[in-house]
Amino acid sequence: MKICIKCKTEKSDEEFNFNVKNSDFLQSWCRACKMLRHHGYEIRRKFGVTIQWFENILKRQNGVCAICKKQCTSGRNLAVDHDHKTNKVRGLLCIKCNNGLGAFEDDIELLQRAMEYLKSWASK
Repeated sequence: MKICIKCKTEKSDEEFNFNVKNSDFLQSWCRACKMLRHHGYEIRRKFGVTIQWFENILKRQNGVCAICKKQCTSGRNLAVDHDHKTNKVRGLLCIKCNNGLGAFEDDIELLQRAMEYLKSWASK
């Protein structure tokens, strides 16, 4: 057992990465804290938002995707959704919904035609 210096929580050794430089051969931060730290760097670099922004939006969305209202089944964090033309950040989406919007290139008319197509088959 080891206490993570970031979250101050005692966790099993399996929850820490290996590090030969430390006397116990384990990193000081647990994997969850290390992943959150890395994620914070990435969203700041890519989208200009902080991990606090991410956590606030995640809380506002009750931890689920803004579109399908489900947790991300890939095991990854929800994706930061943004407008590719303006770079304005919109919210957090699961990988499937984020990829879906990307495939439709954020084109509202195209998405409406896709909805009409699905509706026409739903009634048959």
